[in-house]
Amino acid sequence: MKTVLIIEDDAASRLVLSQWLKAAGWQVIEAANGEDGLRLADEAKPDAILTDLLMPRCNGFQVCRTLRERQDALKEVPI
Repeated sequence: MKTVLIIEDDAASRLVLSQWLKAAGWQVIEAANGEDGLRLADEAKPDAILTDLLMPRCNGFQVCRTLRERQDALKEVPI
């Protein structure tokens, strides 16, 4: 089963996305902010990442930039 990491600070949006993706056969991991999302990406090594762009502290642009600058498999994960 493929795993997707959802990084979304709005709980209602995160819930809707999670339910939709689970119904489509994905295993879902959720993070409420970019910092937690980066930590969970390291731990879970997801097959895809779906991120909100506008979040406090660490936004989606920072998440994308951090992952693309890496020198490991996460550099190639679709975001």
